[in-house]
Amino acid sequence: MPKSIEKSQEKVASGSGLSKIAAAINLYDPIFKIYTGGVPIFVRLQQIFLKTRALAPIRATIVLTHKCNCDCRMCYIPDISCDNELTFEDLKNTLDQLPKGSMVIITGGEPTLAKDFFKIVDYAAKGHKVQVRTNGSTLDKEMIKKLIDAGIWVISFSIEAPHDEIHDQIRGNKGLLQKVKRSIDEIVSMKRDRRLARPFIHINTVIMKESIPYLPEMVEFGSKSGVDFMSFSPDSRTDSYKNFNEQDLDYLKERLEKSLELAKRYRLCLRFGNNLSIEDILEFFSAPNKEKNIFERKFICGAPWAGVFIMPDGNVKACYLPSATALGNIKKDNIRNIWNNKIARDLRESIMKTNHFRRECISCCMSFKSRSGAYKKI
Repeated sequence: MPKSIEKSQEKVASGSGLSKIAAAINLYDPIFKIYTGGVPIFVRLQQIFLKTRALAPIRATIVLTHKCNCDCRMCYIPDISCDNELTFEDLKNTLDQLPKGSMVIITGGEPTLAKDFFKIVDYAAKGHKVQVRTNGSTLDKEMIKKLIDAGIWVISFSIEAPHDEIHDQIRGNKGLLQKVKRSIDEIVSMKRDRRLARPFIHINTVIMKESIPYLPEMVEFGSKSGVDFMSFSPDSRTDSYKNFNEQDLDYLKERLEKSLELAKRYRLCLRFGNNLSIEDILEFFSAPNKEKNIFERKFICGAPWAGVFIMPDGNVKACYLPSATALGNIKKDNIRNIWNNKIARDLRESIMKTNHFRRECISCCMSFKSRSGAYKKI
């Protein structure tokens, strides 16, 4: 047995019983399948019976700040400072209005740089399943302890390659990968000492020319590090796909297939974006289709019926893109009113008629494959 597998299994075996069982049966894979299958049904039922109105969002992404200590090549978050960023008091009422047990994602920029980060996380975790997305640069032992004490469900790291030079260059922060490695080791150690299954550790890698050669190595890195699941997401926020030729696509296919093979061998859950197939990814990077939206017939947007995005200035959106229309602001109105106001209902009506799916939506967690193509017109 390869040493990388032995080390991975040793880490799992020394952890909690639940972690061991989850890894043994690859529990995270069916969880993703339930999610990617259940949410579109949840969306479609609302379309049929509620039309342009919607039930309370079951997923809320809270962008605490645009501040960040990295300069990532593929980042699309606007370089906009916000002098009046969200505080605990701003968000408390909104968190109370979300359904109990719903998913709350705390992100940024780098969310740990926000003033009330720990206070918000601690409060959110009392009634919701919290995921914290971080570049890992600021975490230390005490901060990790606070996150585990809060009871968050997932901590997600962004790692582009298992080698310092490649990862740090893409992320624009020298020494970053070593900091992330130490953070993951510390989380694994604390979970083992306390016999905890959570927080689950997730790694996301952006598929781009610089990272493609190292995708299989990322799976090995994840296995050896003791992470619970991984995802590879297409670089949908730049024009990198325009530089792909047939040889590049063949190489990408080989790297993705090898990654899946290793993930299966190591019993590590690996997803491509939000349940994408290798064929979807190759089609995305296919140069002949670069100027047209080839995905509208295959994917639908479920965001305005299932998930809400709350920006650092309090604006509420159904989409993470900077160009997305604000539905309202939680500093001026409550989330229940905003979620079904005229702007929100008009957006849902427009999406049901024309879909709105764009190339950059391919990696969004609120986009789903449609058996029938676009939405049926109402």
